[in-house]
Amino acid sequence: MEIAVSAARWVLGKALGPVTDGLLEAWAASAGLGPNMDALKLELLCAKGMLDNAQGREIRSPALKELLLKLQQLAYGADDVLDELEYYRIQDMLDGTYHAADVDGLVLNARHAARAVARKLKLCSGSREGSRRDPDELEDDGRQGCLSGICSCGRRAISSMPKLPCIQSNENGSCMSKITSSTRRAAHNVGKCLPGCSFPCVHNNAHSSMPGDGLERFCSACRSKIKERKHVVQTPKLKFDRVEISKRMKDIVEKLKPVSAKVSTILDKELLGSAIHKLEVLGSNCTTTQNNTMERPKTTPDIIEPKLYGRDNQKKNLIDGITHGQYFSNDLVVLPIVGPGGIGKTTFTQHLYDELKNHFEVAIWICVSLSFNVSRLAQEAVKKIPKVDGEKENSSDHELIEQRLKTKRFLLVLDDMWTCQENEWKKLLAPFGKGGEKGDEKDGGTPCYVVHDLLHNLAVKVSSYECISIYSSNVRSIQIPTSIRHMSIIVDDKEVENRVDFENFKRELRELGKRLNVENLRTLMLFGRHHGSYYKILGHLFREARALRAIYLSGASYNVGDMLHDFSKLVHLRYLRIKSSKDSNDDICLPTALPRLYHLEVIDLQEWRGCFGFTRHMSNLVKLRHFLVPEHNLQVHSDIIEVGKMKLLQELRSFEVGKEDKGFDLSQLGQLSELGGSFTICSLEKMQAMKEADEAILIQLKRLNKLTLQWGTSQAEKENALEILMPHSNLQHLCIRGHGGTKCPQWLREKLSVKILESLHLDGVAWNTFPPIGELLLADEPHQEISSLDHLICGKIYESKYCLDIKGKLDLDSTFWNVLAFGNLIALENLDVSRCPPLPVHHFRMLSSLKTLNLWYSSSIVFSSSEGESRAKYQFPVECMIIVEWGASAKELTQLLAYFPKLSVLTVWASEKITGLGVAEEQATATPVPLPLANKAEDAQIEQHQQQDGATAEEEIAAEGLLLLPSQLQNLRIRKCPELILRSSRADSNTEAGRTGEGQGLQGLRSLRSLEVEACPRFLSSYSSSSSTPCFPFPSSLEDLSLDGVVGMETLLPLSNLTSLIDLSIWDCGDLRGEGLRPLLAQGRLTKLTVCRTPKFFAGSEPLLPHEQEFPSSSSKLQELRTDDVAGVLAAPIPALISSSLTELHFWEDKEVDCFTKGQEEALQLFTSLERIGFWDCDKLQCLPTGLHRLPNLMRLEIDTCAAALPKDGLPGSLQELAIDDCPGIRSLPKNCLPEPDLLKGLLQIVHSSGLLILVVSVHGFELLNMNISGFVSHPI
Repeated sequence: MEIAVSAARWVLGKALGPVTDGLLEAWAASAGLGPNMDALKLELLCAKGMLDNAQGREIRSPALKELLLKLQQLAYGADDVLDELEYYRIQDMLDGTYHAADVDGLVLNARHAARAVARKLKLCSGSREGSRRDPDELEDDGRQGCLSGICSCGRRAISSMPKLPCIQSNENGSCMSKITSSTRRAAHNVGKCLPGCSFPCVHNNAHSSMPGDGLERFCSACRSKIKERKHVVQTPKLKFDRVEISKRMKDIVEKLKPVSAKVSTILDKELLGSAIHKLEVLGSNCTTTQNNTMERPKTTPDIIEPKLYGRDNQKKNLIDGITHGQYFSNDLVVLPIVGPGGIGKTTFTQHLYDELKNHFEVAIWICVSLSFNVSRLAQEAVKKIPKVDGEKENSSDHELIEQRLKTKRFLLVLDDMWTCQENEWKKLLAPFGKGGEKGDEKDGGTPCYVVHDLLHNLAVKVSSYECISIYSSNVRSIQIPTSIRHMSIIVDDKEVENRVDFENFKRELRELGKRLNVENLRTLMLFGRHHGSYYKILGHLFREARALRAIYLSGASYNVGDMLHDFSKLVHLRYLRIKSSKDSNDDICLPTALPRLYHLEVIDLQEWRGCFGFTRHMSNLVKLRHFLVPEHNLQVHSDIIEVGKMKLLQELRSFEVGKEDKGFDLSQLGQLSELGGSFTICSLEKMQAMKEADEAILIQLKRLNKLTLQWGTSQAEKENALEILMPHSNLQHLCIRGHGGTKCPQWLREKLSVKILESLHLDGVAWNTFPPIGELLLADEPHQEISSLDHLICGKIYESKYCLDIKGKLDLDSTFWNVLAFGNLIALENLDVSRCPPLPVHHFRMLSSLKTLNLWYSSSIVFSSSEGESRAKYQFPVECMIIVEWGASAKELTQLLAYFPKLSVLTVWASEKITGLGVAEEQATATPVPLPLANKAEDAQIEQHQQQDGATAEEEIAAEGLLLLPSQLQNLRIRKCPELILRSSRADSNTEAGRTGEGQGLQGLRSLRSLEVEACPRFLSSYSSSSSTPCFPFPSSLEDLSLDGVVGMETLLPLSNLTSLIDLSIWDCGDLRGEGLRPLLAQGRLTKLTVCRTPKFFAGSEPLLPHEQEFPSSSSKLQELRTDDVAGVLAAPIPALISSSLTELHFWEDKEVDCFTKGQEEALQLFTSLERIGFWDCDKLQCLPTGLHRLPNLMRLEIDTCAAALPKDGLPGSLQELAIDDCPGIRSLPKNCLPEPDLLKGLLQIVHSSGLLILVVSVHGFELLNMNISGFVSHPI
């Protein structure tokens, strides 16, 4: 009963919320609603006070429970009506209207009375066309200076308020002027006292030649509003109905009084009865024994929730690990599954148990609960383990467990386990460890989390009166209490698998409306990626759900307004989240009425894929705190006009200064003190005056984490504006782009205010002073010139690593680096240098934590040509390097790489001076010397080492263009080096015997795992000649090899040593033939092969070499093949070689084949393991293979940008997924083309076929729309 009291108290307190700040009371008083609202407030206060007094009492009366629920329902109604009043108060404040202002009883009350009568009788009076319409239509927008009245002559007139105390009236306007003149004066006087309302005076046009012209003209405020709309249609605002609101309040008051009185009477009696009961208990001598352990429901392995959400990956990993992975062992393995109460451990384990039980000879489920009693648990286990022959008589439970599980593999689940002593735990497991051959899993609760489960159970109990989740599987059977306020509906995928289930669920949804009071709903959540299939039915079901406070649509693929009818009337809405389905398009729209829902506090559209057409007037949402949009659509924020009205807004990612003449000035930001997160101010060059920057008051935005200040064009004359745009000292990330001034602002220099800044990004600035930023970046001399700096980024950027990215311009010398205090960059992990002078080694050696070094466009590090001793002494921890457009010689790059003994990943790009490639001689690794901060003496010593001659280096490098790679490399990428040649042993006949690596290709890279060579046509030219003993250019450790635009190598024989190769990609490799492929397939590990634009690779049926004939075709491990050569792949001996293992086959960009020959059709039938086949950009292909339906395991067919038609003989019955995109030859889907409806369980995706308007993107058991489907319309997919 305490729950019922607390729930009623909460609702009463919430209903009182709108009337506690005084604003609504003052507003309503002017509307003549004061008495009714005062009475309602009084009754709510009395009821809440009564329940406050009852808090903590022991209440046992079932009748009182019913009355409390009734009281709660009335409190909900009061909350609704007061919430609506607050809505109209906000609307008055925004629009300057005075619908509620008591400016003249005759006019105002007559107008509202007429509206009420017309609405009730549903007819209008008067003979004129204008008077025959609904009174709502007769009323004007009620804007400032515009007053609508009904005069005795039946004439409708609109007047504007004059500045002058008197007006000139003509005969035609005399009737109206008598009424409006006094009304305007009263309205003007009253308006001064009303919060949020004002009544500015506007001149009548006394000199107008048209009768009544001055009275019928809209005021200037109205004209400006209309101009600002710029043809954007806005949803009309809702009309305030004083009569209806007043009646509702009065009705609630009349119902509250008797209920509150009865509740008070029963509470008093309960209090007296409770006191007597306590006296009786205290006076008795009987004692009661209380069980210290709380009763918990007993769990079983039976699955309660049919669908497990969000845990598929974890479940798969655990099942794999238990059946044949890391948890598969001959010993007893204990696998704990822990987490807070109510998180879903038991549900997760039930699904695990269901899939695992058949992998074990014995499966046991025991619910432990709070009491860990070894004897009880052993006894339960014995009951669940089958008996065996020869059991010893009078054996204990532990002995029986051992006997029955002997040599058996078992699964034991201990569910809902909380605490146990270590000795008890060992005692329980002892017989299991002795008896079973293999033991497995234990699932437990979390010790010390009992309170979480208790709270979860309590929450479920409390929420059961108002909250309900309806699954598609229980929609018919679930009981729905009349008190339900919060609802979620989960549509399972299986409901759209076939027509029968689809229609059944449609019917059940229709019936749901008869059992549900939708007008009471406050929360609505729809889940399931296919719930959009039922949007029309759901829309009808929730048409009257106008009390909603929260809406979450997960998987929306429809216009929201098509499902939520009368969206503009959801005036109570606080929270709106919409997540588009994966297959939705960008044509779906949001309701235009969104900016009219003034109570909205959260709009989450981060996963919305549709259009944003409503944001211009979002500033109406003065209560909005969070407006979340996709990262790629941040400009939506910059479209909001007069954003300064949204004083509670916490996210505004972008603001464009001067986007329009009005509403986009910097002063709009002055009121947004709650802004946090990341914020960008762009187009700062449009600042009108220095005063405008001053009004922005960015220093007040203390919650901002990241700030970007961006100028579109350089304007040096306004450079001081940056001085005024000083952010708050809490800022952590700052970016300044395109500032045209020459001075760094003082708040980044002498008067440093952003001292906790973690990153600084300067882009396109030309300052003559440099900022000292915190501990990350401090200038030795704060006035160094950096006018040639293009951009600088410093701080925690990529994956929270400390990074420094510097991009310079022309005419820089080594003094440039003096602006950085490298001693403060010890924590730097990533250094990216572009177009900068060489970095002196005495600076570079300070970077003792550096892991990644990227040198772009001739950037380098100063190492002299003789560095033997220095190289052995100073070694750096760099592990990854990217070299782009290396401007120095290959010899200098070889020297540089020698300083990085831990280098494992190297990319060399577009470096024309590198003409040869080899591997450096392995050397004994010297013990690295720690890198202390350098002093002047050490710097001088280093420079001396750099200037000594080193004969060893000269011997290693035979030519300036030869790059020798360090032998420890694991990943190598080389791109766009047109003259680069990999040296072979035949080419380098002068190589000294015994030298490692040089002259033997990349054989010296014994740890190499991945190699990518692109646009280096001469790379393998040394391996072009045929030889009975092939020369192998690459080490056998290689696992991934990609050759793109590499010509010269005639066959794959030089690659036949790559027994570890898994992925081979061949693109544009000239006349390369596939001889040598067989050993890679039979002896190696090759599972993925791509061959494109290499026409001779599969050409002809080359006779097998003698050493290849011993390999059986069944030994191939190839699983994926992508190629543009249909004829080559389907010609002998390729199908026989790979068909037994291949599961994926994709034909890409075959420009020759127009149809499959009989031989090719027969060859395709050999691919019996094929699960997925695709045809992509095959322009001439007229028809797909007719024998596709004979592939027994085919599950997915993809057709993209092909002229081909579907095969006449249909598709295989195993097919689950069909994807068609831009295929003019497919104009319809004939009945016999597809398998049975219940077998096509996956995705049917059809887009833009032959000019047809095909809107179906995801079809699972519902009708295809807008398609010509001959003979197939009646057959669901």
